[in-house]
Amino acid sequence: MTRTGNSLSPFSNLTKEALHLRPPVQTTVPTSSTTYTRTVKTQGRIDVAKCALAAHFNNTRINPNPAQDTNARRYLVGLQKFNKKKNVDEEIQAQPLTVQELSTLMNGLAGMHPFVGSLLRLLLAVGFPGCFRISEVLNFRYNDVQLVSEGSGRYLSVRIRWHKKANVEEDCQIYHLVDETTYPCLRVCTFHEEYLSTLRVSGANMSSTTFVFPNFVFQHGDVPHVDWQRPLEQNVLRKVLSDVVEMIPNLPIGISLHSLRRGGVFYRVFESTERRFNFRELMAWCRW
Repeated sequence: MTRTGNSLSPFSNLTKEALHLRPPVQTTVPTSSTTYTRTVKTQGRIDVAKCALAAHFNNTRINPNPAQDTNARRYLVGLQKFNKKKNVDEEIQAQPLTVQELSTLMNGLAGMHPFVGSLLRLLLAVGFPGCFRISEVLNFRYNDVQLVSEGSGRYLSVRIRWHKKANVEEDCQIYHLVDETTYPCLRVCTFHEEYLSTLRVSGANMSSTTFVFPNFVFQHGDVPHVDWQRPLEQNVLRKVLSDVVEMIPNLPIGISLHSLRRGGVFYRVFESTERRFNFRELMAWCRW
């Protein structure tokens, strides 16, 4: 069986029929293709058949992969850049972050500046079990977050504003986040205490309206310049997390900011052993 003989002829006929290069025969193309493929596979000649198909495409100058075409590739690259700039598909195609990946991501922050590391650990610990949107977390002010200790234990009370222009006392919703001892990365109260200790060491003076997660810019020597009057920008957060993800081979590159919320929802419903939700409770908890 040679490439120019028995193998190429059936494939040539099938591809011509599929591309409407000549009137089709009585037998349909899918049936013929399936029959021929099954035949060469049972006879152990599938590799020769693949070579014959590739040779036929080369001889007829047909590109079987549109993504390799120059114009198609240019279009795909432009579309990816547009989606990244406009954040079109991040929420739709975000890969859910597992609790194990969250733990690995937090461990990857150990080499960063102490202030930035403690800030990001608290941000991740709040956003994941709370199933909050990243914009909601970044808009927390100091009078929105409080560590509460009671006889039954302690929890982190967070107040989410319904809208950036709304009055907090009149239009808000309060959530209580407790430490989940199953995973150290979900001990939100512990990370809150760590963050406050870092702030006390830095000597920063915060008012009740100061943002919990302020914006920062790295200067020379990886020392952050902090702007307490502005919330952390999503582009800055996205850049820092993507750098950490690229340095750790165990983390998928598809992690985005919305992965935190989507992964937290999955964890609350299917994996949590201490604060598991059913779907009705989840819909009442999350503001979709």
